[in-house]
Order: sequence, then C-alpha cells, then structure tokens
Amino acid sequence: MASVSDAAVIRQHDPCVSKKNKLLLILADLWKNKLSPLDLIVEVVDESCPKHNHYHQKMFDDNNKHKLENILDMIMDDARGRIMLLEWMRPHTLQQVHDTVYDKMDALTSELHTTTNTITPEYLMPWSLKANVGDIVDANTPCLLGLINIASQTQNSLEKNKKKSTTAVSQTTKFNFYITNDGNIARENTHLSHS
Repeated sequence: MASVSDAAVIRQHDPCVSKKNKLLLILADLWKNKLSPLDLIVEVVDESCPKHNHYHQKMFDDNNKHKLENILDMIMDDARGRIMLLEWMRPHTLQQVHDTVYDKMDALTSELHTTTNTITPEYLMPWSLKANVGDIVDANTPCLLGLINIASQTQNSLEKNKKKSTTAVSQTTKFNFYITNDGNIARENTHLSHS
C-alpha cells in the first residue's frame, strides 16, 4: 500500500500552512520520487490522460491565463530558457506570420481594388499616395509593413541608401523593428503626428 506523502500529512494536520510552504513540500515529494516539476506539468497537460482532465481544463481556464503568461515571461527572462523557447517558437512564429500576411493581403486586395471605369478625372484630382494607398495599407497590414521595414534596415542599406525611406507608404503609424544586442527582434510602435 502506498504511503501518504509528507505534503498530504501536513495538509491534513495543519490547514494553515502557507502556499509557499505547500509548494516546497510538493517539490520535496517530487525530489524524493526522482521526478521533476516538468514531469508533473507534462502529466497534467497530456490530453491522453483523462483522469487529469479537471487539472487540464483548469490550466487553460481564462482565470489562469495570467499565470501561463507569467511562466512564459519568466522563461523568456532566463538566458537559457529564452534560447530554448525562441528555438521552439521559430516554426510556429513563421507559420503565424505567413498566415497573418496571407489573410491581410486578401483583405488589402479587395480594399485597393479599382476598375478602369472608376478612374475618372473626379477620382484622380484629389488622389494621393497617403489617402488612397498609405492609410489603407497602414490600417490593414501592420505586420507586413513591419517585415518590409526590418528587411530594409540591414547595415548595408543603412550605409548606402541615404535617400530612401521605408515610411513613404506608412505615414500614420510607423512600426520600428530593430535587432537587440542579443540578436532578437523587437518592435517599437510610434504614432506620428501630422501638421
């Protein structure tokens, strides 16, 4: 017959034990059983274990969203964790960017669609790059604009292309993407004012 763990004994006899101490006792139980916290998480997350379904559902409940976000933030703040997480994220990130750009380009195509019979002098007189293209592109494809912007910001282009600007189309909202010291991509969103 399995023996009751130290953590269970404490819970039965002293319900006032702090959350921190309860967690320490659980970690001690894991260590005694030669298990890691990750073994426990894998057991809970695994959908093929129906006996843990209650824990599985609670883990992804909206009320626990901030806890999952905190875990991911803490992993990203850890040097080794960041490397592992970014490596795991790469194929998923590429697919998400691909899907986002593909979907937005479909929407953009219909927004910019013009037929020859609509191109009249009345249409052309007030026409401007900003109003007829820039504002529409800016509102519909911020992700694509960000990719184009960072692709144009290589060291070579910064040194040689002094007269070219990536903001010719995107004037309302400028997404500044830059490469951080540790080689990762970051984004600064700056709203530009117009006189």
